[in-house]
This record gives sequence, structure tokens and C-alpha cells, in this order.
Amino acid sequence: MVGGCWLMALIVVNYVAWLLNFGDVFRTFLLILMVGALAVAVLGCVRTKDFLALCILSFLLFLIVRSPLLAWDARSIWFFHAKRMFYDGWLYARLDDYGHFSHNDYPDMVPSLAASITRAVNVWNEVLPKLAIFLAIVPALMTLLRLLRTEVSRFLLGVILIGPILIGPRHAILVNGLMDGILGVYMAALMLSSCRLLAHGPEYAKLSLAERLTCPLLLAILCGLKNEGLVIGLFYLVTFTTVLFLNRYPHLVIARFVAASTAAFVPVMIWKIRLVSAHISNDLVEQGGGALTRVMPRLNVHDLESIIVATQLLPIATLMMVVGFWARAKLATKWFLLSMVGMYYLILFGLYLSTPLDLGFHLGTSAHRVIYPLMLTLVVFCIWSWEAEYLRKKALGDASV
Repeated sequence: MVGGCWLMALIVVNYVAWLLNFGDVFRTFLLILMVGALAVAVLGCVRTKDFLALCILSFLLFLIVRSPLLAWDARSIWFFHAKRMFYDGWLYARLDDYGHFSHNDYPDMVPSLAASITRAVNVWNEVLPKLAIFLAIVPALMTLLRLLRTEVSRFLLGVILIGPILIGPRHAILVNGLMDGILGVYMAALMLSSCRLLAHGPEYAKLSLAERLTCPLLLAILCGLKNEGLVIGLFYLVTFTTVLFLNRYPHLVIARFVAASTAAFVPVMIWKIRLVSAHISNDLVEQGGGALTRVMPRLNVHDLESIIVATQLLPIATLMMVVGFWARAKLATKWFLLSMVGMYYLILFGLYLSTPLDLGFHLGTSAHRVIYPLMLTLVVFCIWSWEAEYLRKKALGDASV
């Protein structure tokens, strides 16, 4: 728990170090501390004989480093940013907007980590930068493994995360260098951690410092992964604060949550402010004029069906109904989760409906990726809810569960 929390904090500090243009010596020192935090987390698994977690982490590391980056977005966007940082030595080199195809407006939490690793050893190759993927995934994955208490639940999580990778490259979303898989793990970890806080009620302030810092740190990394993470983060701040108010949590508890969560946005806002001063914006915003004129022609059966199928509305709606009617959790917890998922899905649906790009092209190249965080979050919550009910019945002595 402590090792994972420290690793998250160091990943955020590394990103801030690039934003504030700290030198290589400081960033290398941070990297050494990250390795130490990772070692603490691994030793914690060894000490508690958590061999399942060790197997999942080891297999994930093998899958990450076994091959070079192949996906176009990974090579031409995320790790192209990292490569520029490696050679130029600072984050803001991209403000010249060279290589406009690489979306220079995107935040660079993971690319900055890859740049720190490669500059520490002064080598750029096809494998070394990919270690950043592993370092970024470990804290969120350890958080999920800690929140799931039975071996069956944790094994299911491992299958859900690693199983699709073995099917083929299109499904290797967690290890192929795209940020959507990492975003999914962080969203699931943030939602589940928040649900656990709600389960504790107003007394969650009595939790350890590491447990209380988990959500703000997860939020900070989530917002810095890609633009969708920032949208999720804003929804999260508004929705969770509303839940706390409606459930009459002490004002001091709410104030502390808002303060910590607001601080989590500082790194990505530093980046956004520099983008505005350099007159660099997102390509969808640049081409976004006349959105209504694009929406109206797409309100037909063919285009709506294409969006519904590509964004997997039926599976998502089914999982939402399972959460709403079957999951044994507090009403506030379910309302929080379903509100988050529902709002984010509507944003994605509206984005595709108004996209300035060709609809078929946009859906075919991105829908299966951007919907992954929603699917993973809902599935993991269902597992967590089932596990909680199982443990409750077991505690009551019901041997039939």
C-alpha cells in the first residue's frame, strides 16, 4: 500500500519536474526513488505471500517488453513526444508545434516518465521507453488488487486485464503504448477507491494517510494521461462532492476532499496554460466550428446505429442495469458510479455525433479504445460488489455461498 502510494506520488512529481524544467539530476534521483518504491511494493507482496499479485505483475512486465511499439498512435503520438523530450531535454520543445500530426496539445504523464528513464541511461531504443508503461500501471493495479480481498476476485481481475492481450494486437490495449488501457486501470482504481470511502461513511477520515491520499494521487495521474482523463477528473470532482453533500458528510471532510482533489489538477493545468500562451489547441476544437450542422445530418438510423454499435451501448447498458438492480451496495455508491459512467458515455456519444472527421473512420480508429475505461470500471465494480456480498454472507456463517 505504502510503496504503491509513494510510486504514484513520484510519478506526479516527475511530471511536475518536467513542467517546471528541473534538471536531469533531479529527475534521475526521482527515478531511483521510484525503483525503491516499486521494490517496497514487491517486497510487500513477498512478505504477505501474495504470489498472485507477483505473477500478474511479472507476466504484465513480460508482455510489455517482449516486442517494440507497433500501434501508430503509440509511435507517432505518445512515444514520439517522449523521444522529443529525450533529445531536446525539455517538455516545452513541442510548443513549436512541429509534427502537428502528433497532437502536441496532449498531456504527457507517461511520456515524461519514458523520457526520464531513457535520459537517465542516455539510451533510446525500442524497449527501454516501454518500461514507463509498467511503472505507470503498477500503482493503479496494486490499488485494485488491494481492494479485492478474495483470490477468486483478484484472479478474475488478472484474467480481465491480461486475457485480451493474448487474443491479438488489437486487444493489447494495456501494453501497446496507447494511454487508453492505462486510463482504464486508473479510472477503475479511482472509482473503486472512492466507493470504498463511501462505504466507510463519514468516518473515512480515520483511515491512514496513504489511504486518504490514494484518490487524489490517482486523480492527478488520471488527468495527466490524456484529455479524456481530464474530462473524467472534472466529472469526478463534481459528482463525488455532490454525493458527500447529499449524504451530509461533515463540512471539514468535504473541504479537505475538494482541496486535495483540486490540487490534483494543478500539473495538467500548468500544461494547459502554456498551450494557450503558445496558441496550440486540440485538432477537434480547431475543426469544431459548426458542430450543430454536422449533428443534424447524422440523426438517421444508419449513423446512430453505427455509433451505438461501435461504442458498445448494449453491453454498457446491461452492466449498468446489473450495477443498479443487482449489485449489493449503498445507494449513494451506485448513484455515484452510474452517474460517472453515464455522463462520460454521453460525452463520447456527442463527440462522435459532432465529429469533424469522417464518422466511420473516427469510430473505427478510436471507439474500441475510448470505451475501454467504462467497460473495465463497470466489470471491476461488479466483481467488487459480488465479493462484498460473498464475504458478508460468509461472515454470517452461510456455507452455501
